[in-house]
Amino acid sequence: MTVGNESSRLELLRKNHEEQPEDIHAATDLAQYYADRGWYDKSIAVYEVVLKTSPDNYSLLLDYGNVSFRQENFSKALDAFKKLTVLKPQRVEAWNNLGIANLKLGNNDAARLAFEQVLSLEPDNPGALLNMGNYHQAKGELDKAVEMFKRAVAARLDFGDGWFDLGNAYVEMGTYPEAIEAFRKCLRYLPELSSAYKNLGYCYEQTDSFAQALQNYGKALSLNKADAGIYVNIGNVLTRQGDYEAAKKNYLSSVKLSPRGMSGWMGLRHLSLLRGDVESFSKATLAVLQRLESDTVAESLRVLRELKHPARVDEILDAADAAGTAGDALDAERLLAYQRRGDRPGKVSALQKRLAQLTPMPDGVARGLAEFYLEQKDFDKTALYASKAQNRDLSTMRMLWISLIAKQEWKPAEQSAREYLREHPDCFECWYYLARIRGACGDDAEAEECLLKALEGGFSDITLIDDDPVLRRIRTAGAAAHLSDSWEKFAATSASPSSARSIPDKT
Repeated sequence: MTVGNESSRLELLRKNHEEQPEDIHAATDLAQYYADRGWYDKSIAVYEVVLKTSPDNYSLLLDYGNVSFRQENFSKALDAFKKLTVLKPQRVEAWNNLGIANLKLGNNDAARLAFEQVLSLEPDNPGALLNMGNYHQAKGELDKAVEMFKRAVAARLDFGDGWFDLGNAYVEMGTYPEAIEAFRKCLRYLPELSSAYKNLGYCYEQTDSFAQALQNYGKALSLNKADAGIYVNIGNVLTRQGDYEAAKKNYLSSVKLSPRGMSGWMGLRHLSLLRGDVESFSKATLAVLQRLESDTVAESLRVLRELKHPARVDEILDAADAAGTAGDALDAERLLAYQRRGDRPGKVSALQKRLAQLTPMPDGVARGLAEFYLEQKDFDKTALYASKAQNRDLSTMRMLWISLIAKQEWKPAEQSAREYLREHPDCFECWYYLARIRGACGDDAEAEECLLKALEGGFSDITLIDDDPVLRRIRTAGAAAHLSDSWEKFAATSASPSSARSIPDKT
């Protein structure tokens, strides 16, 4: 229809309604015209005028409730649907709509009662079964949700929405083969549903079927090029495949489509760390900093701190300070940054006292306090706070081993190192510390064995070995005697000053 014809039709509808304001057909025609174009305020205004003279007209109330629902005025829709159930309690659409409106308002028990009323009238009503499934899924009752969705598709095999929701419930349960089958059946009846292709791609991604994942993400994208999340999903698969350049392009496409969205920026952050691109990691973090949880900001600062990029730490921390971002783990990073900069002694003291009193103590705080005292060579407190961390990652354990060795507490040092090696037998840095411990206990043979395992795993920091008299003697004697290929390789690298480097985390 041309613009001129559209204008003429609207004028005619308006004229008919103005001349006959109480005529139901004239009002309905105009209200539906408005609603079809998204002009919900105007549509509702027309319905409210005619409802004053026909307050119990079932069709009018149903249309009025549906338009109010589309406008997301769920309370107004709820009132209309309630009245419909009183007018005609045997009509299922009113009860069904009443249940859906209650779900939107968070009135889950009222929603369940409404859907049960539908099923008492029509036990195999697919819509009510679907909505009951959504009710159980919202409550986390996934087994009951799956049961309802199965009943819905059994009652109507071509129920695409039912297959879609069944697939989503299986995804939430982590049963991806069943989810794949459900989404395939959904697409048999709704072949243009991009979300089904997207979710099918996700299932294949979770089962490491990357080619099929990309194929389905591509189909989803062909149907909905405006979905920024699809680009993120494609980027995630490409990242796992090691195709970082292609992954970056997809994350950037997501960011361009949705610059205020989180997913694209978070993908870029993760990819930047994998590539060692600290600048891009910092930029991506700053782009979404105000929407990040404080613990995520703290972890970002920790990463940059451990990578020895204090300027980047200060840049992000200053932005977090300006945004008023608060959190215990973040305060632990503030403590370390302010201590390093030496520009806020009063703040450092206040933060240290507050964080030390936290009960229970979050891991981020325990690690931060351990680092704080390690910098001051207060090994008693370093060991105390490193021991408080529940998640014993390598950086935390390193601080614990350093402090226990400095305190010459060999038994707990060895016990913690061996416990760590049971879960991370290839951690060459842990083998190095165990070699130091066994050497200090006078067991040169085992110290040598541990040192060899460290070298075979990739340890190559000569300075750290030479700083320990026992290890220096062991490696010198071992290299001279050519005890193994590892000693020969070590002797060769030790002749070159350029071989000394920092020890990477490898677990």
